Amino acid sequence: MFSFNSVTKRRLAWLISLLVWTQVVAASAWWSISSMSLQAEQMAAQRGRDLFRMIELTRQWSADHLGIYAVRSRQAQPNPYLTLPNRDLETVQGLQLTMINAAYMTRQISELARAEGFYFHMTSEDPLRPANAPDEWERDSLAAFKRGASERIELLESSSGGQFRYMAPLRVKPECLGCHAVQGAQLGDIRGGISVNLDATSLLAHRDREIVKTGLTHTIVWLAISALMYHAIRTTQRRVHTLDLARVSQARTIKKKERDLAAANNTIRQLQRLDSLTGLFSRAHFDKALQELVDRSEARDETCALIIAELDHFNAFNQAYGLLEGDIVLRSVAGIATSIGERHQAICGRYVGSSIALAIPACTRRQLLTIAEELRRDIYELGIRHEHSAAAKFVTVTVGCALCEPDPAPSAEALLKQAALAMYEGKQKGHNCVVLR
Repeated sequence: MFSFNSVTKRRLAWLISLLVWTQVVAASAWWSISSMSLQAEQMAAQRGRDLFRMIELTRQWSADHLGIYAVRSRQAQPNPYLTLPNRDLETVQGLQLTMINAAYMTRQISELARAEGFYFHMTSEDPLRPANAPDEWERDSLAAFKRGASERIELLESSSGGQFRYMAPLRVKPECLGCHAVQGAQLGDIRGGISVNLDATSLLAHRDREIVKTGLTHTIVWLAISALMYHAIRTTQRRVHTLDLARVSQARTIKKKERDLAAANNTIRQLQRLDSLTGLFSRAHFDKALQELVDRSEARDETCALIIAELDHFNAFNQAYGLLEGDIVLRSVAGIATSIGERHQAICGRYVGSSIALAIPACTRRQLLTIAEELRRDIYELGIRHEHSAAAKFVTVTVGCALCEPDPAPSAEALLKQAALAMYEGKQKGHNCVVLR
């Protein structure tokens, strides 16, 4: 592992602080620039809506007057797509007149509007006039209107400038049916739309100037605050160094005490878990382990077993040979129980006084009796002299056994009681025997 000294840590803290501050400034700049771009788009969109509304009102005025007549000229030639019997008239003075309907008026106004930096185009997917066919952008917009869109706005930027495009749908009105009924148009249908194209050069130039100003402002603020942060860290460097030294000393002391405390806690846990004389599990830990075994066996639908073995006439042994010899006997018996337990995956614990207990998983009745007899025989074969025993001339045990059936399984306490009763029954039968209840 790498070890960083205090100076390196402070430099790392400074770099992290600088990175966070840079991210904050960058986020603020991004938000400001995004807001400016959004504002420019909103302004252009509103202008597009206003122009679209003006065009609609102009068309409505023309439609309300059932079209108007203009003197035939180079700018007002007869509309070949208007097939009305009264399209062309001649006055008594001999003036040649031609009808200007709403669509024709819209097209002529659009041609005049180009000189003002914008133009609009009336289009549909099936126009009477081929020149009114939609371009690709308009075709996509018409498809969007059929899906429910109410308008479409897009900024198209290029190296020479850019333009905002706005388009909204035109629905079929009664006055439209005179020309478009032959195409199957019905009232309320989306017949087409009007796209408004605005020169965005000046608007984008203004936006770009504001973006540059915002970028410069954020850069200046970033530099100023970064310098202040660096100065503050340098000013506190000596104090931090002193505190670091104190912390190191305190940390060493705390770590030593923590190690001592952990060792003490581990010793306490071992003392609580194991019997100090025999090295077997303590009674409290054995009871807990036995209950877990009973629950696990019931869940697996298995039979488990319990053995309680108590030394015969052990009080007389202690009185005759002394407590130290008695402790040696208990440790010897515990060693045999541990060896048998390891062979059969059993849990061994000191039960009460001179008695020990074994909890055996996945055990049948025959296996239980075999293990119990093995325990009794091995202890007897130790050949420890006991002249004051009524059972034999050597140290012996009486073994009580209990079998735990899974359906329903008794509690650990009930199983202990059952094995203890079996052991007491063996005592009454003359000791040095195995009894199963």
